[in-house]
Amino acid sequence: MYHKKLKLSLCIASVLSAPTMAAQQQTTFELNETTIQKISQAVITQKVSCTDIVKSYIDRINQYDKSGKLPINSIIQVNPKALDAAKNIDYMVKNGSNPGSLTCAPLIIKDNIDVKGLATTAGSKALAKNIAKDDATQVERLRDHGAIILAKSNLAEFAWTPDYSESSLGGLTRNPYDVTRTTGGSSGGTAASVAANFGVAGLGTDTGASIRGPSGLQNLVGLRPTLGASSRDGVIPIWMTRDTAGPMARNVTDAALLFEATSGFDYKDSVTDKARFVPQFKAKTALNKHALNGMRVGVLRQMVTPESTDPEVLKRFEQALESMKKQGAILVDIKIPDLDTKANLPWPNRMKYDFNAYLTGQGKASPIKDFNQLVDSGLYVKEVKPFLEHEANITEQERVENDKLDKISTSELQKTLVGEMNNQFVSVVVYPTWTQPPRKLKGLSGDGGNNNSMIAHAGLPAITVPMGFTHGNLPSSLQIAGRPFSESTIVGAAYSFEQTTHFRKPPTSIPPAKLDKS
Repeated sequence: MYHKKLKLSLCIASVLSAPTMAAQQQTTFELNETTIQKISQAVITQKVSCTDIVKSYIDRINQYDKSGKLPINSIIQVNPKALDAAKNIDYMVKNGSNPGSLTCAPLIIKDNIDVKGLATTAGSKALAKNIAKDDATQVERLRDHGAIILAKSNLAEFAWTPDYSESSLGGLTRNPYDVTRTTGGSSGGTAASVAANFGVAGLGTDTGASIRGPSGLQNLVGLRPTLGASSRDGVIPIWMTRDTAGPMARNVTDAALLFEATSGFDYKDSVTDKARFVPQFKAKTALNKHALNGMRVGVLRQMVTPESTDPEVLKRFEQALESMKKQGAILVDIKIPDLDTKANLPWPNRMKYDFNAYLTGQGKASPIKDFNQLVDSGLYVKEVKPFLEHEANITEQERVENDKLDKISTSELQKTLVGEMNNQFVSVVVYPTWTQPPRKLKGLSGDGGNNNSMIAHAGLPAITVPMGFTHGNLPSSLQIAGRPFSESTIVGAAYSFEQTTHFRKPPTSIPPAKLDKS
């Protein structure tokens, strides 16, 4: 396995002279908006060193993430071992090895996901010394495929809000498309850093909106997997009946490659038992640029009424539908009776129990013994206090009763949505990820047109893909949802749409990324 190979002595790795390798490199590598495949191919063919790639991203983070009066502020910690891992990649390549499909992909990991040897904080000062003893399963699998863990990203503290990303440890993260506006939450740090070209792609978590929401507001692709398609081992939980982790990237291909590497059964997370009985996701199969040709696409206009939707977002959505139609999609308007009532489910309120289970896994490594001690510490932003106190007051009897009711209501919602898809013979359902553009941070209130929670309640997969810009430079996005374990279908639809529209553009608030050669 690759992560074991990384234990090679750095004394051996130092045999590879970076200046010598750089001297042999004649081809200029374009770092800005690069992709996983371009990095991997360039490193494996020794046109560029992994060390130079990783160093360039670290230099860019150091130069731009905290700069200016209103900094992007997306990174909590750069991995101090990232350059060592890059040198080992170069050593392996020099000696004829192929580290994997993600060779030298520098990834940003949301800081509620364990990376061995680094603190997993969920953005809280209370967990600043919570050093992970092991990699989360998804992180381990990324390393196994040759990826570099570049940095840990900021988030809405404890991943509790979809509205913005602010934490006591990391501060407030700003949208690189307009630093006066929100990133959304809770994976705002991963989204902002990937959008700003601080890394090639990243991992987020999604309980109600937290991968798709920030991705949509920052012109990215974000995939929330089916609950059970990939492991949550090593993830600080909110509610394990909703929590997922998944890829955030600048293009559908990179998101698919990350999901291919991380998905599948994991004995450490029982929810993935069902993944053993479905075909393993294959990026090459899913990435079909003709996927929309002949596909029946359900249009859920209940999520995008003129009264609730910004006119420019509505215009972009209608243009997206027209683009799909030109690609051969068969558009079918679908309607869910009493959708507002059925989709507006209560949250399960079980964080105390799931969080304590995570701490048990950490053992003596955790500076906090239980959830109540965390709440009593007060070491978090004041906005999260009512939420934490509410969760702390849930009794075991209430949790058990909530779980019973939650299981029934979420199952009914899934049956309703999938049933209507079956009735109309549609493969996917589409609607805007947000009905409003990214909001101003000053005076931020309300839900901002968040269209994400329904899919989370139903345990279904969904992907968001850029849909164009509104009001000049503010991103809008299209959400494509599907049946359980239909990731190949929704990824195919997103890829087909992306390859025709090409709406991804980097922000202009900071200069383009450049390769620094040693």
